Amino acid sequence: MLINKLLLNDTDELLLSELWLPQGFWSRLRGLLGRPPLLVSQGMLFTDCRAIHTCFMQQAIDVVFLDNNFFITRLVAGVTPYRFASDTNACHTLELANGAIARFKLAPGKRLNVREA
Repeated sequence: MLINKLLLNDTDELLLSELWLPQGFWSRLRGLLGRPPLLVSQGMLFTDCRAIHTCFMQQAIDVVFLDNNFFITRLVAGVTPYRFASDTNACHTLELANGAIARFKLAPGKRLNVREA
């Protein structure tokens, strides 16, 4: 499922124009596997997810962990292939292109807002 917009709540700045929300077991299991590298305007949001892996991936990604209200709880930049990242305080996980955390100046405590177009 494609949701069109992800915004930084305090500035209403558009961060992502293409945000995928995988539904179902197989879609969530596949995630970004076998897909081309993310563009800086793209991301994938896993709801009810506190941990990710990059096994079998070809490129590094940035990972943003979010609480139930979409406040950032933890950032992990440049997660390389065959690594794991988690946050026990998170409810959702956002996968971004490598370098997106720095580009968007994301920080713990900032809130993201998901909107459908």
